[in-house]
Amino acid sequence: MYNDLIIIDGSICITDSSDTADGFLRGIERLDSSLVCITVNGDTYILLYHGSQAANYLAEHGISTLDELDASLSSVSDEAFSIREGMKTAEQRMKELQKLIENGENYLQYKPIHAELKKLKNGWTNKRDKYEEAHRAELTLWNAASRYLHANLTDIKTLPISKWKQEYADLKEQRDTDYTKLKATRAEVAELQKIRRCVDIALRADQPEQTQSRTKRHDIDR
Repeated sequence: MYNDLIIIDGSICITDSSDTADGFLRGIERLDSSLVCITVNGDTYILLYHGSQAANYLAEHGISTLDELDASLSSVSDEAFSIREGMKTAEQRMKELQKLIENGENYLQYKPIHAELKKLKNGWTNKRDKYEEAHRAELTLWNAASRYLHANLTDIKTLPISKWKQEYADLKEQRDTDYTKLKATRAEVAELQKIRRCVDIALRADQPEQTQSRTKRHDIDR
């Protein structure tokens, strides 16, 4: 029931019958700015106004049945979910690369200071203490970087920082592209959900009238 979508005079309609009986536009009940529910000879039609955003969307995407509307909503929702999951994976890798780049650069930049401190540890205590105090900030950064790199890499003799930066740039470019796609896909989901809600409202609104019609027919038969 309510499964066929037909086009009548340029308007997209959902109906439980393909019969376009005379008096089609009688008994119009406005539900919102783009949709009305009408009953003709016991058949229920949901009409989307010609030129409305909802009607244009369905026409442009070739959606001609209620099943296709639901399938399209499911497909577009799945696409949005897939894009977002891919972005999450990329964003997690970007965070890892940021940490590697930051700590790698600190490690290389302050490695000479740490090496000089090691030389001073072979005696010259006062001189070593003064050197360490003068370079406390740099040595703190080097020690933190050393701990991080040793915990996350199997070998830190060579640090491919340029490669990491290129990978980060590639991932960022892809993420930005995916974000544009995600925005467009979410807009489609929102439009399809709006249309589906309108359909649900129309069908619920028509149920009392159908019940009343069946009751009247039953009374006549008696």
